[in-house]
Amino acid sequence: MLLSLPHRKRIKFLSQTAILEFKCGVPEEGRSRFELILREYPKRTDLWSVYLDQVRSIKFIKMASVLFILSNYASLLTYIDLL
Repeated sequence: MLLSLPHRKRIKFLSQTAILEFKCGVPEEGRSRFELILREYPKRTDLWSVYLDQVRSIKFIKMASVLFILSNYASLLTYIDLL
């Protein structure tokens, strides 16, 4: 079923599934899903932002600060690629 979705909608579907896992009390599953997505698309700062918001919402402050640094690094790489 997932392969039948267009590529852009597949990423949206996976990120929405990860958000639901965070909200429904399975944050480890949501975290691993976001990490899989971001491993494939490390420069997608919109996904980094959503992931960071979800981690902050469950009060993992140290992990949120590390993710903030990583997301800034990803946006810096995107900026450098544009130059």
